Amino acid sequence: MYAVWLLPKEEDSKYLSNILDKLSKKYEAPQFQPHVTVYGVVDTTLPIVEKVVKDIIVGLKEFKVKKNGLHYLDNIWKSLYIDLDYDADLAKINKLLSAKLSQYGNYDFEPHISLIYKKMDNDEKLKIIGELDIQNEFILNALAIIQYSDDVSTWKPLRIFTFPTA
Repeated sequence: MYAVWLLPKEEDSKYLSNILDKLSKKYEAPQFQPHVTVYGVVDTTLPIVEKVVKDIIVGLKEFKVKKNGLHYLDNIWKSLYIDLDYDADLAKINKLLSAKLSQYGNYDFEPHISLIYKKMDNDEKLKIIGELDIQNEFILNALAIIQYSDDVSTWKPLRIFTFPTA
């Protein structure tokens, strides 16, 4: 089982990692790399996912995404997250992946960057949102293939495909 992530450029990745690491330590939650899951989870082989990603990366360039606010849900995978504007770049990449990967698993793409994976009460999540001051834009510059597991601590990119600079 695999997922495909969009990864932030190094500077934005460090910025987000700092926030994620502080939250995970304070709330005893798993640490993970900042990302936007653009497609997942697919039940197929790594070579198939790798070929799809290699094929669609041609012609892609790094791009900015804009924050649409901080939100939370009772869903563990969206405990607390940065909601992103669903722009043309995100739609294009998701459409290309969907065309090739939907036979291996469907994915309802709602662009976001998770900040913590932890069951918490809503008052605590609102308190965290009130304390966070998150920048408004992030540059995404790579697609990564992740071997999916329910254990967040095992999530590591198996392959990373970096976009050319804009």
